[in-house]
Amino acid sequence: MNRSLNRTYRVVSFGENDHGFWNSPSFHLTVGAAKQRFDETYANPEIDGAVLIEVDNDNWSVRAQFGLENHSVVLQPIGNFRVEKASGLEFITNS
Repeated sequence: MNRSLNRTYRVVSFGENDHGFWNSPSFHLTVGAAKQRFDETYANPEIDGAVLIEVDNDNWSVRAQFGLENHSVVLQPIGNFRVEKASGLEFITNS
């Protein structure tokens, strides 16, 4: 099986408002679509930060990020990701 067919991308934008801390995840089949979404989050003043994640089978890596200081990227069940507040920059592989 072609490895590139197993590769997907996630963009998780996050911020804080009157209702508390929030995450807005999105799933993409191509890096181009994920990069476009990431760039849109960067331009949005209501978003505090975002992370673009490449997932290939059981491996994942951060391809781009902004505003991630004092936040952690958390892998949840079924390959979903979220961003949480943390005391420093951390990457957590399981929750």
